[in-house]
Amino acid sequence: MTTDREISHMSPPVRTVETRFDSLTGMRAFAALAVAIHHSIAFWPEFYVVEIIGKWGYLGVDFFFCLSGFVMQWAWTRGTTARRFLSRRFARIYPLLVVTLLASLVAWWTIQNPLAGYAGPPRSVLFNLLAIQSWFFNDSTIRQSWNGVTWSLACEFFFYACSPFILSRFAKLKPKSCFLLIGALYLGQCIAQALTAPGGSATVQNFFYFFPVARLPEFLMGALACQMFISGYRTKIRSPLVSFALLVIVPLGVYAHVVSPAYQYLSVSSLIVLPGFVVTIIVAASRDSSTRHSRRPRFLASRHMVWLGNVSYSYYVFHALVLGAIGFALIDWGFPPKTELMGTLWLVVFLLSSLLVAWVAWRLIERPAQRSIMSVICSPKKPKPVGIEIATSPPPSVET
Repeated sequence: MTTDREISHMSPPVRTVETRFDSLTGMRAFAALAVAIHHSIAFWPEFYVVEIIGKWGYLGVDFFFCLSGFVMQWAWTRGTTARRFLSRRFARIYPLLVVTLLASLVAWWTIQNPLAGYAGPPRSVLFNLLAIQSWFFNDSTIRQSWNGVTWSLACEFFFYACSPFILSRFAKLKPKSCFLLIGALYLGQCIAQALTAPGGSATVQNFFYFFPVARLPEFLMGALACQMFISGYRTKIRSPLVSFALLVIVPLGVYAHVVSPAYQYLSVSSLIVLPGFVVTIIVAASRDSSTRHSRRPRFLASRHMVWLGNVSYSYYVFHALVLGAIGFALIDWGFPPKTELMGTLWLVVFLLSSLLVAWVAWRLIERPAQRSIMSVICSPKKPKPVGIEIATSPPPSVET
Protein backbone atom coordinates (compact mmCIF):
# COMPACT_ATOMS: atom_id res chain seq x y z
CA MET A 1 0.00 0.00 0.00
CA THR A 2 1.37 3.39 -1.00
CA THR A 3 1.98 5.71 1.96
CA ASP A 4 1.56 9.49 2.14
CA ARG A 5 5.34 9.90 2.33
CA GLU A 6 5.88 7.74 -0.77
CA ILE A 7 3.21 9.55 -2.72
CA SER A 8 4.39 13.04 -1.77
CA HIS A 9 7.95 12.04 -2.68
CA MET A 10 6.80 11.49 -6.24
CA SER A 11 5.60 15.09 -6.54
CA PRO A 12 7.83 17.69 -8.22
CA PRO A 13 9.39 20.53 -6.22
CA VAL A 14 6.95 23.12 -4.94
CA ARG A 15 6.66 26.19 -7.13
CA THR A 16 7.24 29.54 -5.45
CA VAL A 17 5.23 31.76 -7.81
CA GLU A 18 1.52 31.83 -7.07
CA THR A 19 -0.92 32.06 -9.95
CA ARG A 20 -4.57 32.88 -9.38
CA PHE A 21 -6.86 31.39 -12.00
CA ASP A 22 -9.59 33.97 -11.59
CA SER A 23 -10.91 33.51 -15.13
CA LEU A 24 -11.47 29.81 -14.44
CA THR A 25 -13.32 30.73 -11.26
CA GLY A 26 -15.54 33.11 -13.22
CA MET A 27 -16.24 30.46 -15.84
CA ARG A 28 -17.64 28.19 -13.15
CA ALA A 29 -20.50 30.64 -12.68
CA PHE A 30 -21.62 30.23 -16.30
CA ALA A 31 -21.37 26.45 -16.10
CA ALA A 32 -23.57 26.37 -12.99
CA LEU A 33 -26.05 28.78 -14.61
CA ALA A 34 -26.30 26.58 -17.71
CA VAL A 35 -27.08 23.54 -15.57
CA ALA A 36 -29.72 25.46 -13.61
CA ILE A 37 -31.48 26.63 -16.78
CA HIS A 38 -31.32 23.09 -18.12
CA HIS A 39 -33.16 21.79 -15.08
CA SER A 40 -35.83 24.45 -15.43
CA ILE A 41 -37.03 22.52 -18.50
CA ALA A 42 -38.91 20.35 -16.02
CA PHE A 43 -41.24 23.28 -15.29
CA TRP A 44 -41.00 25.66 -18.25
CA PRO A 45 -40.07 23.53 -21.28
CA GLU A 46 -41.89 25.59 -23.90
CA PHE A 47 -40.32 29.00 -23.24
CA TYR A 48 -37.71 30.26 -25.69
CA VAL A 49 -34.88 31.06 -23.28
CA VAL A 50 -35.21 27.71 -21.55
CA GLU A 51 -35.55 25.80 -24.80
CA ILE A 52 -32.47 27.30 -26.46
CA ILE A 53 -30.04 27.46 -23.53
CA GLY A 54 -31.47 24.72 -21.37
CA LYS A 55 -31.31 22.03 -24.03
CA TRP A 56 -27.53 21.87 -23.83
CA GLY A 57 -27.08 23.15 -20.28
CA TYR A 58 -26.22 19.70 -18.92
CA LEU A 59 -22.89 19.99 -20.71
CA GLY A 60 -21.86 22.27 -17.87
CA VAL A 61 -21.15 19.05 -15.95
CA ASP A 62 -18.54 18.06 -18.54
CA PHE A 63 -16.89 21.43 -18.12
CA PHE A 64 -16.85 21.00 -14.35
CA PHE A 65 -15.20 17.58 -14.63
CA CYS A 66 -12.48 18.90 -16.94
CA LEU A 67 -11.92 21.96 -14.79
CA SER A 68 -11.74 19.82 -11.67
CA GLY A 69 -8.96 17.76 -13.22
CA PHE A 70 -7.03 20.90 -14.13
CA VAL A 71 -7.26 22.38 -10.65
CA MET A 72 -6.50 19.11 -8.86
CA GLN A 73 -3.32 18.65 -10.92
CA TRP A 74 -2.29 22.20 -10.09
CA ALA A 75 -3.00 21.67 -6.38
CA TRP A 76 -1.10 18.38 -6.33
CA THR A 77 2.04 19.83 -7.88
CA ARG A 78 2.11 22.56 -5.26
CA GLY A 79 3.51 19.97 -2.89
CA THR A 80 1.19 18.06 -0.56
CA THR A 81 0.46 14.67 0.93
CA ALA A 82 -2.34 12.31 0.03
CA ARG A 83 -3.91 12.87 3.44
CA ARG A 84 -4.04 16.64 3.17
CA PHE A 85 -5.11 16.52 -0.46
CA LEU A 86 -8.03 14.17 0.23
CA SER A 87 -8.95 15.99 3.44
CA ARG A 88 -9.28 19.29 1.60
CA ARG A 89 -11.48 17.68 -1.04
CA PHE A 90 -13.69 16.04 1.60
CA ALA A 91 -14.01 19.26 3.60
CA ARG A 92 -14.87 21.18 0.45
CA ILE A 93 -17.52 18.86 -0.96
CA TYR A 94 -19.10 16.71 1.72
CA PRO A 95 -20.82 19.18 4.11
CA LEU A 96 -23.21 20.57 1.50
CA LEU A 97 -23.90 17.09 0.17
CA VAL A 98 -25.19 16.11 3.61
CA VAL A 99 -27.08 19.37 4.20
CA THR A 100 -28.94 19.21 0.89
CA LEU A 101 -29.74 15.53 1.43
CA LEU A 102 -31.27 16.41 4.78
CA ALA A 103 -33.23 19.26 3.19
CA SER A 104 -34.68 16.90 0.61
CA LEU A 105 -35.57 14.34 3.28
CA VAL A 106 -37.31 17.00 5.37
CA ALA A 107 -39.28 18.15 2.32
CA TRP A 108 -40.38 14.55 1.70
CA TRP A 109 -41.40 14.14 5.33
CA THR A 110 -43.41 17.39 5.39
CA ILE A 111 -44.94 17.74 1.91
CA GLN A 112 -44.29 14.28 0.41
CA ASN A 113 -42.07 15.82 -2.27
CA PRO A 114 -38.24 15.50 -2.25
CA LEU A 115 -38.13 18.60 -4.52
CA ALA A 116 -34.88 17.78 -6.32
CA GLY A 117 -34.94 14.11 -7.26
CA TYR A 118 -36.57 10.78 -6.70
CA ALA A 119 -37.88 9.57 -3.34
CA GLY A 120 -35.56 6.61 -3.39
CA PRO A 121 -35.67 3.38 -1.36
CA PRO A 122 -34.28 3.48 2.21
CA ARG A 123 -30.86 2.23 1.11
CA SER A 124 -30.54 5.25 -1.22
CA VAL A 125 -30.06 7.49 1.82
CA LEU A 126 -27.02 5.46 2.85
CA PHE A 127 -25.68 5.45 -0.70
CA ASN A 128 -26.00 9.25 -0.81
CA LEU A 129 -24.19 9.61 2.51
CA LEU A 130 -21.41 7.38 1.18
CA ALA A 131 -21.40 9.32 -2.12
CA ILE A 132 -21.70 6.15 -4.19
CA GLN A 133 -25.15 6.68 -5.71
CA SER A 134 -23.89 7.15 -9.27
CA TRP A 135 -22.35 3.68 -9.20
CA PHE A 136 -25.93 2.45 -9.56
CA PHE A 137 -26.00 4.10 -12.96
CA ASN A 138 -28.97 2.21 -14.34
CA ASP A 139 -31.32 2.82 -11.41
CA SER A 140 -32.59 6.40 -11.49
CA THR A 141 -34.31 6.04 -8.11
CA ILE A 142 -30.88 5.61 -6.53
CA ARG A 143 -28.42 7.56 -8.70
CA GLN A 144 -30.65 10.67 -8.67
CA SER A 145 -32.46 10.14 -5.41
CA TRP A 146 -33.32 13.01 -3.07
CA ASN A 147 -31.04 15.86 -4.19
CA GLY A 148 -30.44 14.31 -7.59
CA VAL A 149 -27.70 16.66 -8.74
CA THR A 150 -25.28 15.11 -6.26
CA TRP A 151 -24.75 12.12 -8.57
CA SER A 152 -21.92 14.15 -10.06
CA LEU A 153 -20.37 14.56 -6.60
CA ALA A 154 -20.18 10.78 -6.36
CA CYS A 155 -18.12 10.91 -9.56
CA GLU A 156 -15.93 13.63 -8.08
CA PHE A 157 -15.20 11.60 -4.95
CA PHE A 158 -14.08 8.74 -7.16
CA PHE A 159 -11.82 11.10 -9.13
CA TYR A 160 -10.29 12.39 -5.90
CA ALA A 161 -9.69 8.86 -4.61
CA CYS A 162 -7.76 8.06 -7.80
CA SER A 163 -5.80 11.33 -7.82
CA PRO A 164 -2.87 10.51 -5.50
CA PHE A 165 -2.01 7.49 -7.64
CA ILE A 166 -2.38 9.21 -11.02
CA LEU A 167 -1.53 12.91 -10.70
CA SER A 168 1.99 12.24 -9.43
CA ARG A 169 2.68 10.29 -12.63
CA PHE A 170 1.32 13.10 -14.77
CA ALA A 171 3.65 15.58 -13.02
CA LYS A 172 6.63 14.09 -14.84
CA LEU A 173 5.19 14.47 -18.35
CA LYS A 174 6.18 16.96 -21.04
CA PRO A 175 3.61 18.84 -23.16
CA LYS A 176 3.92 16.47 -26.12
CA SER A 177 3.28 13.41 -23.96
CA CYS A 178 0.30 15.14 -22.34
CA PHE A 179 -1.11 16.02 -25.73
CA LEU A 180 -0.79 12.43 -26.94
CA LEU A 181 -2.46 11.08 -23.81
CA ILE A 182 -5.33 13.55 -24.13
CA GLY A 183 -5.78 12.42 -27.72
CA ALA A 184 -5.68 8.77 -26.70
CA LEU A 185 -8.28 9.27 -23.96
CA TYR A 186 -10.57 11.15 -26.32
CA LEU A 187 -10.14 8.64 -29.12
CA GLY A 188 -10.81 5.80 -26.71
CA GLN A 189 -14.08 7.41 -25.64
CA CYS A 190 -15.10 7.92 -29.27
CA ILE A 191 -14.36 4.31 -30.18
CA ALA A 192 -16.14 2.94 -27.11
CA GLN A 193 -19.27 4.93 -27.85
CA ALA A 194 -19.13 4.23 -31.57
CA LEU A 195 -19.19 0.52 -30.82
CA THR A 196 -22.01 0.67 -28.29
CA ALA A 197 -24.12 3.79 -28.79
CA PRO A 198 -25.74 3.23 -32.23
CA GLY A 199 -28.36 0.94 -30.74
CA GLY A 200 -29.57 3.74 -28.49
CA SER A 201 -29.78 1.46 -25.44
CA ALA A 202 -30.76 3.36 -22.30
CA THR A 203 -28.43 1.18 -20.26
CA VAL A 204 -25.47 2.05 -22.46
CA GLN A 205 -26.24 5.76 -22.34
CA ASN A 206 -26.70 5.70 -18.58
CA PHE A 207 -23.36 3.93 -18.25
CA PHE A 208 -21.44 6.52 -20.26
CA TYR A 209 -23.17 9.47 -18.64
CA PHE A 210 -23.51 8.51 -14.96
CA PHE A 211 -20.95 5.80 -14.17
CA PRO A 212 -17.88 7.32 -12.43
CA VAL A 213 -15.33 5.19 -14.30
CA ALA A 214 -16.84 6.26 -17.64
CA ARG A 215 -16.52 9.93 -16.64
CA LEU A 216 -12.93 9.63 -15.36
CA PRO A 217 -11.35 10.43 -18.77
CA GLU A 218 -12.78 13.97 -18.66
CA PHE A 219 -11.10 14.57 -15.30
CA LEU A 220 -7.83 13.09 -16.60
CA MET A 221 -7.94 15.25 -19.72
CA GLY A 222 -8.24 18.32 -17.53
CA ALA A 223 -5.33 17.17 -15.37
CA LEU A 224 -3.16 16.56 -18.43
CA ALA A 225 -4.10 19.99 -19.78
CA CYS A 226 -2.85 21.47 -16.51
CA GLN A 227 0.42 19.57 -16.78
CA MET A 228 0.85 20.97 -20.29
CA PHE A 229 0.36 24.43 -18.82
CA ILE A 230 2.79 23.76 -15.96
CA SER A 231 5.39 22.51 -18.46
CA GLY A 232 5.20 25.77 -20.35
CA TYR A 233 2.65 25.14 -23.09
CA ARG A 234 0.61 28.18 -24.15
CA THR A 235 -1.96 28.50 -26.91
CA LYS A 236 -1.95 31.16 -29.61
CA ILE A 237 -5.59 31.95 -28.86
CA ARG A 238 -5.70 34.85 -26.40
CA SER A 239 -9.39 34.99 -25.49
CA PRO A 240 -11.26 32.13 -23.78
CA LEU A 241 -14.50 33.56 -25.18
CA VAL A 242 -13.13 33.19 -28.71
CA SER A 243 -11.95 29.62 -28.11
CA PHE A 244 -15.31 28.75 -26.53
CA ALA A 245 -17.20 30.18 -29.50
CA LEU A 246 -15.02 28.49 -32.12
CA LEU A 247 -14.46 25.14 -30.44
CA VAL A 248 -17.66 24.64 -28.44
CA ILE A 249 -20.54 26.70 -29.84
CA VAL A 250 -19.78 26.15 -33.53
CA PRO A 251 -19.26 22.34 -33.34
CA LEU A 252 -22.32 22.01 -31.12
CA GLY A 253 -24.39 24.06 -33.55
CA VAL A 254 -23.30 21.90 -36.48
CA TYR A 255 -24.01 18.75 -34.48
CA ALA A 256 -27.49 19.99 -33.51
CA HIS A 257 -28.25 20.87 -37.14
CA VAL A 258 -26.93 17.70 -38.75
CA VAL A 259 -27.91 15.02 -36.22
CA SER A 260 -31.56 14.27 -35.58
CA PRO A 261 -32.69 15.06 -32.00
CA ALA A 262 -33.63 11.41 -31.60
CA TYR A 263 -29.94 10.48 -31.92
CA GLN A 264 -28.44 13.33 -29.91
CA TYR A 265 -27.44 11.13 -27.01
CA LEU A 266 -26.17 12.86 -23.88
CA SER A 267 -22.81 11.11 -23.79
CA VAL A 268 -22.23 11.62 -27.52
CA SER A 269 -22.99 15.32 -27.23
CA SER A 270 -20.31 15.49 -24.54
CA LEU A 271 -17.72 14.26 -27.02
CA ILE A 272 -18.54 17.16 -29.32
CA VAL A 273 -17.59 19.79 -26.75
CA LEU A 274 -14.80 18.11 -24.76
CA PRO A 275 -11.88 19.28 -26.95
CA GLY A 276 -13.22 22.82 -26.86
CA PHE A 277 -13.53 22.73 -23.08
CA VAL A 278 -9.95 21.54 -22.66
CA VAL A 279 -8.55 24.23 -24.98
CA THR A 280 -10.68 26.97 -23.40
CA ILE A 281 -9.42 26.07 -19.94
CA ILE A 282 -5.80 26.26 -21.12
CA VAL A 283 -6.47 29.59 -22.83
CA ALA A 284 -8.04 31.07 -19.69
CA ALA A 285 -5.21 29.79 -17.48
CA SER A 286 -2.61 31.18 -19.88
CA ARG A 287 -4.20 34.60 -19.83
CA ASP A 288 -4.46 34.60 -16.04
CA SER A 289 -0.77 33.75 -15.70
CA SER A 290 0.27 36.49 -18.13
CA THR A 291 -1.94 39.24 -16.65
CA ARG A 292 -1.69 38.55 -12.93
CA HIS A 293 -0.14 42.01 -12.33
CA SER A 294 -2.76 43.86 -14.37
CA ARG A 295 -4.71 46.53 -12.50
CA ARG A 296 -7.78 46.05 -14.67
CA PRO A 297 -8.86 42.38 -14.70
CA ARG A 298 -10.79 41.16 -17.70
CA PHE A 299 -14.47 40.27 -17.50
CA LEU A 300 -14.14 36.62 -16.44
CA ALA A 301 -11.55 37.57 -13.82
CA SER A 302 -13.46 40.57 -12.50
CA ARG A 303 -14.36 40.83 -8.82
CA HIS A 304 -18.04 40.12 -9.42
CA MET A 305 -17.40 37.09 -11.62
CA VAL A 306 -14.92 35.66 -9.13
CA TRP A 307 -17.52 36.05 -6.38
CA LEU A 308 -20.12 34.27 -8.50
CA GLY A 309 -17.61 31.53 -9.20
CA ASN A 310 -16.85 31.14 -5.51
CA VAL A 311 -20.51 30.54 -4.65
CA SER A 312 -21.12 28.36 -7.72
CA TYR A 313 -20.70 25.09 -5.84
CA SER A 314 -23.37 26.09 -3.32
CA TYR A 315 -25.46 27.30 -6.24
CA TYR A 316 -25.11 23.98 -7.98
CA VAL A 317 -26.10 21.77 -5.06
CA PHE A 318 -29.00 23.98 -3.92
CA HIS A 319 -30.55 25.14 -7.21
CA ALA A 320 -32.59 21.99 -7.84
CA LEU A 321 -34.11 22.24 -4.35
CA VAL A 322 -35.04 25.87 -4.96
CA LEU A 323 -36.49 25.01 -8.37
CA GLY A 324 -38.51 22.19 -6.88
CA ALA A 325 -39.85 24.41 -4.12
CA ILE A 326 -40.90 27.15 -6.56
CA GLY A 327 -42.43 24.69 -8.98
CA PHE A 328 -44.28 22.88 -6.20
CA ALA A 329 -45.67 26.16 -4.87
CA LEU A 330 -46.85 27.36 -8.28
CA ILE A 331 -48.56 24.07 -9.08
CA ASP A 332 -50.04 23.75 -5.58
CA TRP A 333 -51.40 27.29 -5.71
CA GLY A 334 -52.72 26.80 -9.23
CA PHE A 335 -50.62 29.51 -10.87
CA PRO A 336 -48.34 27.81 -13.41
CA PRO A 337 -46.84 30.33 -15.88
CA LYS A 338 -48.80 30.27 -19.13
CA THR A 339 -47.15 33.03 -21.17
CA GLU A 340 -43.61 33.67 -22.41
CA LEU A 341 -43.31 36.75 -20.20
CA MET A 342 -44.51 35.03 -17.03
CA GLY A 343 -42.30 32.02 -17.70
CA THR A 344 -39.27 34.28 -18.14
CA LEU A 345 -40.09 36.21 -14.97
CA TRP A 346 -40.39 33.04 -12.92
CA LEU A 347 -37.12 31.79 -14.43
CA VAL A 348 -35.42 34.98 -13.22
CA VAL A 349 -37.01 34.56 -9.78
CA PHE A 350 -35.70 31.01 -9.64
CA LEU A 351 -32.16 31.95 -10.68
CA LEU A 352 -31.94 34.88 -8.25
CA SER A 353 -33.49 32.90 -5.39
CA SER A 354 -30.95 30.15 -5.98
CA LEU A 355 -28.17 32.73 -5.87
CA LEU A 356 -29.43 34.11 -2.55
CA VAL A 357 -29.64 30.64 -1.03
CA ALA A 358 -26.18 29.81 -2.42
CA TRP A 359 -24.65 32.94 -0.88
CA VAL A 360 -26.15 32.17 2.53
CA ALA A 361 -24.99 28.55 2.34
CA TRP A 362 -21.52 29.62 1.25
CA ARG A 363 -21.19 32.08 4.13
CA LEU A 364 -22.84 30.07 6.90
CA ILE A 365 -22.23 26.43 5.96
CA GLU A 366 -19.67 25.78 3.23
CA ARG A 367 -16.75 27.91 4.42
CA PRO A 368 -17.20 27.41 8.20
CA ALA A 369 -17.61 23.65 7.76
CA GLN A 370 -14.52 23.47 5.58
CA ARG A 371 -12.42 25.29 8.18
CA SER A 372 -13.77 23.16 11.03
CA ILE A 373 -13.17 19.86 9.26
CA MET A 374 -9.65 20.79 8.23
CA SER A 375 -8.80 21.88 11.78
CA VAL A 376 -9.89 18.46 13.06
CA ILE A 377 -8.43 16.22 10.36
CA CYS A 378 -5.17 18.01 9.71
CA SER A 379 -2.64 19.78 11.89
CA PRO A 380 -3.13 23.53 12.18
CA LYS A 381 -0.23 24.32 9.89
CA LYS A 382 -0.86 27.12 7.44
CA PRO A 383 -1.72 25.46 4.09
CA LYS A 384 0.24 26.33 1.00
CA PRO A 385 -1.76 28.56 -1.36
CA VAL A 386 -3.03 26.81 -4.47
CA GLY A 387 -4.29 29.92 -6.26
CA ILE A 388 -7.85 28.69 -6.60
CA GLU A 389 -10.36 26.43 -4.92
CA ILE A 390 -12.72 24.62 -7.25
CA ALA A 391 -15.38 22.03 -6.52
CA THR A 392 -17.51 20.68 -9.29
CA SER A 393 -20.39 19.58 -9.93
CA PRO A 394 -21.31 19.95 -12.70
CA PRO A 395 -24.61 19.13 -13.19
CA PRO A 396 -28.71 17.27 -13.40
CA SER A 397 -31.45 15.90 -11.22
CA VAL A 398 -33.68 15.06 -14.14
CA GLU A 399 -33.13 12.28 -16.64
CA THR A 400 -29.94 13.68 -18.21
